[in-house]
This record gives sequence, structure tokens and C-alpha cells, in this order.
Amino acid sequence: MYKKYEEMKCVIRFKEDKKWGDKRMKVMNVEKGGKGVDVWCGSGDWRIGVGEGVGERGEVKGVELSKNMVSVGERKVKTGG
Repeated sequence: MYKKYEEMKCVIRFKEDKKWGDKRMKVMNVEKGGKGVDVWCGSGDWRIGVGEGVGERGEVKGVELSKNMVSVGERKVKTGG
């Protein structure tokens, strides 16, 4: 499943991830230097977005049971997407 997750996620969410993420960031009032936890972080999209919001002085932890999904997220962080 993890190999097709990214592709299917875009189809299921109608490629609205960016817009949804921006709205959630506003509602959560994410600020520079803040901290957060992403439970069931999957491939890390939300964690990466919140990480950008809190900046270098902030901290965001991710929790995910699937090692395969964690590896997808790690690859995204290293390659910028």
C-alpha cells in the first residue's frame, strides 16, 4: 500500500492538500518557535507543513506505526518533496 499511497492520496483528496493544509495552519494558529505532534503522520505531509510553520526554532514530532510510511516521509524531507 505505501508504494501507491502518495499517488492515491492525491486522487482521493482531489489535489486539495495544499489548500487544506493552509487552512488547518491558520485554524491551529501555528507560530514560529512553536511545538507540535502529528499522530499517525503517514508519509509526513502534515508534519512537514507544520515544521515549515514553526521554523528552525520550533519542533514537530511525528508518530507512525508503519515503518514503510516513515521511510516515505524521510525520503520527502531529504529530497524536498
